[in-house]
Formats: sequence, C-alpha cells, structure tokens
Amino acid sequence: SDNLTNVWIGLTVEDGEEGALVAELVPFGPAARAGIRAGDRVRQVLGQEVRTKLDFTRAVSAGRAGAVMPLVIDRGGERVRLQAVAMSGVERDLALRTGLLVETVGADADAELVRRATRAFYSGSGRSRVPLLPLVLKVRDVVPGSTSATLGCEAGDLLLGTT
Repeated sequence: SDNLTNVWIGLTVEDGEEGALVAELVPFGPAARAGIRAGDRVRQVLGQEVRTKLDFTRAVSAGRAGAVMPLVIDRGGERVRLQAVAMSGVERDLALRTGLLVETVGADADAELVRRATRAFYSGSGRSRVPLLPLVLKVRDVVPGSTSATLGCEAGDLLLGTT
C-alpha cells in the first residue's frame, strides 16, 4: 500500500462495487511474490475485514515490517488465503531504486556473519579495535534486469556502505 505508514506490500487497491479491487502490483513486491494478481479483491488483511481502500490502508498499517501478513482475496469467486511478508519503507525504497531485496541481520541471528561484515567494513581503517556493527543488510534477492543485476549483485551479498 502506498500510504504514509512504514509498512508496504506493493499493491494499490481501488474501491469497487464488490470491495477493494487490486488495481496495480509492483512485480517484485511482497504481494506479487505471495501470488496476488491485479483484479483480485482483497477481503481480509491480518484478520481484519476489508471492504474499501480505507479499510485496506488501515489494516496494512497495523502490520509490522518483516512480519507475515495473512491476506484473504477473492479471485473469480473463489476465496484464496495468501501470506505476504511486509517491507519497511526503507526496504521499499531500496528495492525500487536498486532492485535489491534485502533483510537485516543482527548478531543475535548470525553473530559470525556480523563479525565478518564488521571486519570488512573497517578493513584498511588502521583501527585495531572497532565496534561491532549493530545490523548488516543481506541481499535476499535481486530483481532481474535491475541496475543491481547488471552490476552482478547476487543473493547472499552484504551491503556494507553506500554513497
């Protein structure tokens, strides 16, 4: 939803005669990856009934970035249950601008990965003791045809800094 919240699933809905109609999808967004299609009607998000665009926006804004967002859609008269993993606004912006789908990894999830990333980040700095990075961004997927794909970025790469 392109709303003012920090949660995004990559679709736009419009009010229709029979409820909230999926008008547009970002091809690599969470909703598209979950299987939602243009023309589907959103019936529930996070267990909340959806009848209008406003209902949809409110329900999505109740979600959390990185969390599974259960959805019920109507596709040609059939109810379908799907699950999208919501993105934060930062993840959305990075994906739209670069084609990188990332996840944050902290030392609690993968201490060795964060240690290696910290050493790589500070290499050449001349510092003998450095603070452990609080989080690293790990590439989960690269959108085909994106600038990042052209540059050779791959799933599993780490982002250590940007300019």
